[in-house]
Amino acid sequence: MMNDKMIKKAFENVTPSEELVNKVLAFNKDTAPVTVVHKKAHIKRIVCTAAAACAVVICSLTVAAATGVIDFKAVFGDYIKISDDELANSLAGTVSGFRYKVSDEDYGIRMKGVTGTENSIIAIAELYRIDGEPVKEHFANPTEEKYLKNLWEHYKISSRNGGSGGSGGSYGSYVNEDGNIELYLDWNCSSSLNGERITWQGENFYPQFAYWDFLEENEIGYMRWRDFSGYVASVNGSISSENYFPKDVDDSGIIALRLEWEFSFEYEASENSLATKDCTAPTEKFTYYQDIYEFIPLEGGSYTTDEDSYILYENTVKVNSISIGAVGGKMELSYDINEYEDAYIDPFKYSVRGSTQNEFFLIMADGTTLPVRVGGTSSSTLNCRYNSTWELSYGDDAIREIADIQNVTAISLNGTVYELH
Repeated sequence: MMNDKMIKKAFENVTPSEELVNKVLAFNKDTAPVTVVHKKAHIKRIVCTAAAACAVVICSLTVAAATGVIDFKAVFGDYIKISDDELANSLAGTVSGFRYKVSDEDYGIRMKGVTGTENSIIAIAELYRIDGEPVKEHFANPTEEKYLKNLWEHYKISSRNGGSGGSGGSYGSYVNEDGNIELYLDWNCSSSLNGERITWQGENFYPQFAYWDFLEENEIGYMRWRDFSGYVASVNGSISSENYFPKDVDDSGIIALRLEWEFSFEYEASENSLATKDCTAPTEKFTYYQDIYEFIPLEGGSYTTDEDSYILYENTVKVNSISIGAVGGKMELSYDINEYEDAYIDPFKYSVRGSTQNEFFLIMADGTTLPVRVGGTSSSTLNCRYNSTWELSYGDDAIREIADIQNVTAISLNGTVYELH
């Protein structure tokens, strides 16, 4: 469960770029389900209000976001750094069967572009007004904030093969230069996304920081579960399934745009974005560092970390395979579960995270390097070993970069070099 207050707190003693902080804060994730619900009369009022938004517009079309049709830099320039225009445009994917629904017929949604790999996708859509006026000019409460938050947001894959496997990533929304709202999705999956239908839906838009202050001041969060949707009391910035109480709170003074929305499309990666260089069945292992902190329980079931308990742990990792593409890569590995990761011994006793001491980078033919970051991961446990799949992206923390796959020769993982072919 996401704790917005803890995320804000985490940035108090560090000085990353404003762009990075804004992007991290813009991310939204689904809220954990709650099984105990009180005040049924209040629940009924909220459900009826949502059902009243019945003005629905549906659109179905094919978007030609194929090579040479979109301007890759114009669409992805805020998120992806690339100097070679020809290479960039060759990585644009194709969207087909695009459909959208909105609760106000004055608004529409259009796709701006997609890119990605077999197992990952970066998609950008735009919410606009049918009359051509900037959406921002119709905000209920004018704001100069660029990044926005939603009441709720949900993402799913309609898999042709009956299951999408482990998946994760981030998504957010912001006001673009035209005064419209852009919706940004950066997602990865352990199984193939290529050819799958992606659905993304949500409700309402609020100025990000003002909305967080609103939630904090009212000591509330938002919850959707079964036939309930509404604000609920929070404790220490978290919603507990054991102490769940709806609260009648008016957000009309903070909301930017009241709108239910949904869109879906089928994703096809470009041929060039699917090309990879690989290392299969390598024999050499590498050292992987983890930052370990003890958890301190707080009232209401949430936790914080004890900064004085820090441990830098070294794992010896076996690499099973590495696959590097232009937009991203994938690595399969395994290592013995350490005492801090073993949740069966003492659940929630330790926070275990990948350490900033890890140094991964691609090596180019001319000797230059490109930083590698670990994005989403999916793991399983067998015979006291973690078997993991890591989704990889490139560049520093501020912006992703594209790798010219023809010039990539190897990858270095904390000093252990694996040649790629």
